[in-house]
Amino acid sequence: MKDVVIINNPLMPFIEDLDSLPFPAWDLFPMEKYFTDPRTAVKTGKSEMQILGTRGCPNQCTFCSSKNEKHQGTRYRMRSPSRIVDEIVYINERYGTEVFGFSDLAFPLVKSHAEEFCNELIRRKVNKKIRWVSECRVKSLDAGLLTLMKRSGCVRVCFGIESGNDNILHSIKKNFTTEDIRRAVELVRKGGIDVDGMFMIGLPGETENMIKETIAFAVDIKVRYAIFNIFAPYPGCELWDSLMKEAKIKFDSWADFVSYPSFGGGKPVYVPDGITHEKLMILQLYAMRRFYLRPTFIYEEIKRFKPSHLKKYYHGLKGLLLRKKEGIR
Repeated sequence: MKDVVIINNPLMPFIEDLDSLPFPAWDLFPMEKYFTDPRTAVKTGKSEMQILGTRGCPNQCTFCSSKNEKHQGTRYRMRSPSRIVDEIVYINERYGTEVFGFSDLAFPLVKSHAEEFCNELIRRKVNKKIRWVSECRVKSLDAGLLTLMKRSGCVRVCFGIESGNDNILHSIKKNFTTEDIRRAVELVRKGGIDVDGMFMIGLPGETENMIKETIAFAVDIKVRYAIFNIFAPYPGCELWDSLMKEAKIKFDSWADFVSYPSFGGGKPVYVPDGITHEKLMILQLYAMRRFYLRPTFIYEEIKRFKPSHLKKYYHGLKGLLLRKKEGIR
């Protein structure tokens, strides 16, 4: 090991012409071993394939490491809609895939690009064969675009909401408010598309009351499903730099950077001032119970019930009910 030399290569320029790239070599993967998370499956027994329509993100969220120039960068680059649809058709015909999820940092962001993509799916009648889902920005959608997205086969969008407190949203540079979130969620619901929400707890500057405000907000805006991640400051994000300078990130190995330590083990690598590791994990469990054990949520799940979901419900209830709940008032 004494002769090992680490060489840091210079950053390469971003690929601008994404259409020049070949489709992923899915034939090299054991596709039969892949399956979709049953909590978010669009069709029972149908695996969801991931597709990438764009790279990069111009937004400035302080917790995001993906916009770092060593990753996807801040310059938004788009594949042509026809090329995206070509790949969807290829995967559908080759593997029989009927559900596609966009793994973009956010898709769509540019309205004209989104309209052309949706119209291409409709023109080629691909919308009759497939369904698609995507993570979207709160401010990038309007009623007309949502109508077109639904016609083209979109059945669910997921918003990165993060917080139910306007001061926290401002501090992490989300560039929208809780009122914007309410408006966007209602717009999607009226458009006949399912809407999920992703939230974070344990952000810098948060208090226990602010976290509970976010949890209550998630319930109030009536998203279908909610994800409550404990904030983990990954290398490359703006908050990693500032929190490392303050010596506030504590970990033994990179395996500690998990978002659900309350369920999968471990403990948060960062906690806000005035909150303990244990309290933050209890608040995560409280968030899950408050959202998923509501009578209205249970009623909606009963309406969607299928025998194939029994295993999902068993493991979900086991995780929610068999953990301690001390400290929650």
